[in-house]
Amino acid sequence: MPRVLHLLLALGVLFCLAISVEKGQAGPPGQMAKSKILADGMSKALRALREDIDIDLPDARGAKVGAIVDQSVYHVRDIQRGVKAGLPAPQLHKLSIELDKSLDLLVDVTTKMGSDAYYLRKSAVEINHKNERLAHILSPATISPRVFILTDLIVKNLEALRDDIDVDLPDPRGVALSKFADHAQKHARHIHRGARFGARPDLLRKEAGELAQELDLMIIATKKLGADGYYLNKSAVRIQPLALELIKALSP
Repeated sequence: MPRVLHLLLALGVLFCLAISVEKGQAGPPGQMAKSKILADGMSKALRALREDIDIDLPDARGAKVGAIVDQSVYHVRDIQRGVKAGLPAPQLHKLSIELDKSLDLLVDVTTKMGSDAYYLRKSAVEINHKNERLAHILSPATISPRVFILTDLIVKNLEALRDDIDVDLPDPRGVALSKFADHAQKHARHIHRGARFGARPDLLRKEAGELAQELDLMIIATKKLGADGYYLNKSAVRIQPLALELIKALSP
């Protein structure tokens, strides 16, 4: 009799395991708690943004931005429901990716509206950053944490270099250099966001190579300027090893 009971118990355990594998399991409590805080924060921020739109853009442009915000709210509610229902982290991560598409569009549209939508864009960017943090929490650990550290460093150094260009070379030469810096910074931001939203490592590695090429062009251009580009050249040279290390961090 005991053997029969043990057998039935073992079968019961196996059955439960099969069900949990089939349905997936919710992430750890800490992961879900952080996800809830971020989702609730985005929901609150989007409601406030919706009210600001009615004040700042009481016209057709406001209606366009409002529609995108409403779509974003819909995606956030899906995430909130998913967290409450205990959906597995990979499924919540997919919902975060859908929200990212909507928020990207929101940032892009408000950016094109210029100064009239300056504060709306600022709010949209802050909400987008929250979603990036959410995606990072929920994403599978396939990318080395070093990638995020390096891209942050590269972006900060490029921002400082961009400011120095505006001060040291307020002429057409500075405009040309600024383009290199802007392109390099764009690549670094893409890599950072791509890593958080589950982009393939080989694609990220390819973009890291393009980032390194932009820095190469900047180093060459600043060197040709002689004394006028001396300090800018030194700054660009300091950033280059970070880009090379990034390529290594993304390698198999």
